[in-house]
Parts: sequence; C-alpha cells; structure tokens
Amino acid sequence: MLIIFSEESLRASLNLGLSESLKIAFPDIIPAIRPKVENITIPDGE
Repeated sequence: MLIIFSEESLRASLNLGLSESLKIAFPDIIPAIRPKVENITIPDGE
C-alpha cells in the first residue's frame, strides 16, 4: 500500500493533480513537495 500512496503523492503534485475519484479513494494523500528550480537557462550547445 505504501507504493500506491507514494505514487499518488507524486501524481498529486504534477500539473493536473488528482482526479475526483482518486481524491475520494485516497483522502489522506498529501502532494509531494517539488523543489523550486532556480536556474532555468539552457546552456549553449556550441
């Protein structure tokens, strides 16, 4: 059951979150904390 909770926790923190049916089925799911990305520049490939 731990694997399901961790997978659903990751899913909850993605862009669209959890569907209503998953929220009802797993009410104790807490979204995983996503780190803030500081450097979003893409280095020049050349």
